[in-house]
Amino acid sequence: MVLMKKVKRNFVPVFAVAALCFGPAAFAQQATPTQQETTQQQNNFTDQELQQFVKANAKTASITKEHQQEMIDIIKEEDLEVSRFNEIAQAHRQQTIDELEVSEEEMTSFNNAAQQIVEMQPTAKQEVDDAIEAEGLTVERYEEILEAYEKDPEVKAKVQAIIQQ
Repeated sequence: MVLMKKVKRNFVPVFAVAALCFGPAAFAQQATPTQQETTQQQNNFTDQELQQFVKANAKTASITKEHQQEMIDIIKEEDLEVSRFNEIAQAHRQQTIDELEVSEEEMTSFNNAAQQIVEMQPTAKQEVDDAIEAEGLTVERYEEILEAYEKDPEVKAKVQAIIQQ
């Protein structure tokens, strides 16, 4: 399952940077009875859907990696290290920025980089959505399969079998 591990590694940094930019509320989900009920039903995926998922996942991983590098380049162009950017962003999210020693120059660089990253998010999301849809899945169905892959050993085994073919 090397492919899926690589994909997960690529999703995490982009999610982290996006979360830094958009704040935790943008990614918060509330479990509603409807979501819980559909979770049980969503594990009924056809072999074709799982094959489409694997292909779409490979494409989204590539797109994600490309945009992740763009985000890193933006941060570095603002004379910040990624770790420092993340540190400032975390303090900003946790509303502890006053406790962190941040120079005016660093804060200006951080704000400039964060703004550029926020501005690129719609394009990145659209590219990922287009890649998923090009494989014949809706974004919603792709996300259902991804969630099932992460939570359901049976779905995970089916996806791994497809990858090993």
